[in-house]
Amino acid sequence: MSSAMTSTGSAVPADPRTLPNPPGFCWLRVGDLECVAVSEGDAGAPPGGGQLIAGTPPEEVFGLLRAHGGGRQEPRISVTALATRRGERTILIDSGFGIFETPDGLNRPGHVQLNLAAAGIAAQDVDLVIISHPHGDHVGGLLTPQGELTYPNARYVLPRREWQFWMESEPDLSTALIPDGFKQAMKMQARTVLPRLEGRIELVEPGEEVEPGMRLLATPGHTHGMIGVEIDGGGQRLLYLADVFMHPVLSIKRPDWRVPMDLDGKTSEATRRQLLERVASSGELCFCTHFPWPALGWIIERDGENQWVPLDWRWWS
Repeated sequence: MSSAMTSTGSAVPADPRTLPNPPGFCWLRVGDLECVAVSEGDAGAPPGGGQLIAGTPPEEVFGLLRAHGGGRQEPRISVTALATRRGERTILIDSGFGIFETPDGLNRPGHVQLNLAAAGIAAQDVDLVIISHPHGDHVGGLLTPQGELTYPNARYVLPRREWQFWMESEPDLSTALIPDGFKQAMKMQARTVLPRLEGRIELVEPGEEVEPGMRLLATPGHTHGMIGVEIDGGGQRLLYLADVFMHPVLSIKRPDWRVPMDLDGKTSEATRRQLLERVASSGELCFCTHFPWPALGWIIERDGENQWVPLDWRWWS
């Protein structure tokens, strides 16, 4: 049972912390590449007062949501990572919250690792971890609660600009439209995880091929150096787009609407528009970290508007 009924007959969502949490993974094939979406779970309401869009009247946000099947509440955020496997090589892109709690404490540490294991991938078998940007929901899962490396045999890659921003100076988060407490948490998260990777981490640039068929894509704005990953399965392509798009309606219908956590709103908008134009014409499969499970689908143009078409996935029978 996922909800309770009040005496007035309205549905009240159940507290997820009281319910069983079955493994969350979804295998798919992209050409000759095996891919698996791996759930970290529900990250709760967005930071910064629980609003996903900054500077836009709530009635406009809710009006757009309702016009496309949404409700009257701010959308919640989920977190999903992606692993790929070709032969004996296993690559993980981002890692979930892991040791860091979500704002409302709904996540339990290590969902990505547990769900990888449920999908048949042991932590020690991960050969490469690609970090799109070092926000807590992307790097927290790289450490165990004891502070050890979750993926002890992996090599790690991170955009050079991200390392320079978070580690080589005092990060300037003044342009993010979120409370100071969240800004301090973001600094703490990056500076807790990244030093533990020294000696194993390689700083990289957009355009580099970090693994055969895996090329880094510049996607700045959310952070200054965030990257996506172009994944070529040999005739088929998957784009890992990290946090370029935060919501399957709001971010795609209104790329000009700003997410409070974006460090550079104008650049983030430009990145969204550039990628919308690309994927709407190319037909490439997209992975968007915070879209509803399993975070995979296509962006198509229909009747002069872009729209998200989710992957038609199935439970195993």
